[in-house]
Amino acid sequence: MPEFAEVAFKLEPGKLSDPVKSQFGWHIIKVEDKRNKPIPEFDKVKEQIESFLTRKAQAELVAKLRQDAKIERTAAAPKPAEPAAPAAAPAEPKK
Repeated sequence: MPEFAEVAFKLEPGKLSDPVKSQFGWHIIKVEDKRNKPIPEFDKVKEQIESFLTRKAQAELVAKLRQDAKIERTAAAPKPAEPAAPAAAPAEPKK
């Protein structure tokens, strides 16, 4: 949450924050320690980057297609079929 991040990253280890309000109420943050997370090697995150970029490109394409689409309704849409009733659960064996 941005409220926490803003306060927590400014605090020095061992210090307490002033009260911080979030959507969940009021909080006091104590930073016990800080560590630097090393930057991962490219080969280890390459697949994640490719996946992210693919999803982003797909989302942008869908948004553009929706924006440019011309939808024309000529008749009332048919009602969707009723979903099938779920099958009854099998009875548990008696012990």
